[in-house]
Amino acid sequence: MDQIRCADFLESLALLIEAGVPVLRAMTDLKHSGATRETRNWAKALQQQLSSGLPLSDSFEGFPGRLEARHIALIHAHAQMGTVHLALKECAQDLRILHEQRNQLLRGLLPPALLLHMAVILPSVPVLLLDSTQAFFREVGSQLAWVYGIAAVVWFLATQCRRIAPLRLVMDHSLIRLPVVGRTLCDLEHARFFRTLGSLYSAGITIPKAFLLATQTYDNSLLRKSAGKLQPDLARGGLLENALQRIPGMPSFVEPIVAVHREAGRLEVGLQIAASRMQEQGARSRQQLLTFATRTAYLLALAYAGYRVISLWMDYMSQLDEILDGL
Repeated sequence: MDQIRCADFLESLALLIEAGVPVLRAMTDLKHSGATRETRNWAKALQQQLSSGLPLSDSFEGFPGRLEARHIALIHAHAQMGTVHLALKECAQDLRILHEQRNQLLRGLLPPALLLHMAVILPSVPVLLLDSTQAFFREVGSQLAWVYGIAAVVWFLATQCRRIAPLRLVMDHSLIRLPVVGRTLCDLEHARFFRTLGSLYSAGITIPKAFLLATQTYDNSLLRKSAGKLQPDLARGGLLENALQRIPGMPSFVEPIVAVHREAGRLEVGLQIAASRMQEQGARSRQQLLTFATRTAYLLALAYAGYRVISLWMDYMSQLDEILDGL
């Protein structure tokens, strides 16, 4: 819900700025009319930053909401052409997309998670019937400890490693090379890049400078570093479509779209079309990723359930053999 509240706050601020309301007055209005205490605190924090003389784009550096580095870079890029409200709207849209992605993933993983718990608990029921309650909870607890331990490691790698620069660099390089995950990440990152590049170019910023600013919106460090190295070639007169094809994971359909519209003098239209195509492809890739993650979770849960049933059955059979041998 934090992402949705942050998106609502950014959209409200964007509407006020677009309507011509001074920024400090907009903060005052949001501080007194915020829907939640959290949004009122965000407005108060930004107002304090602005009152100290910082520009609005710099004030978001310490914003306590759910903004990431790529969102801050996008706000800085639009601040240079006086269209901060467009950056705020795009950040809000991105937060809503992230929120929906997380909900879809959680909804998809819930049934496999329940199946996994059943695979741990049900095979241990004979222990409850034949031994004791303590032995049952000891058996189930030891199995669940492994499950939760693996889940904790996955959660740490997915979230906390992003805060450690060397680990994040390794993780970013690894994720891009994964078959399904890498394709999805590249599509979504490139779509954001093209939206920013098109907005900056349409506002009158030259392609070399707009390209440099747009590269800062890449969240993946490998893509950001690879794209940043191409800016000097553009500054020396290189063609944009040639530079784009050298970015990792860039689809082949981008080059002809950009080349045709550049030669026709409508490059901004070509960038918008490329952004739209990338957004559609990213949506398809995201759905494929969610389906892949759900099916993988089901297979792992079923495999573990089979392992538990077979191992316990073999254990019971060995005990039965010992009892029969004793007779």
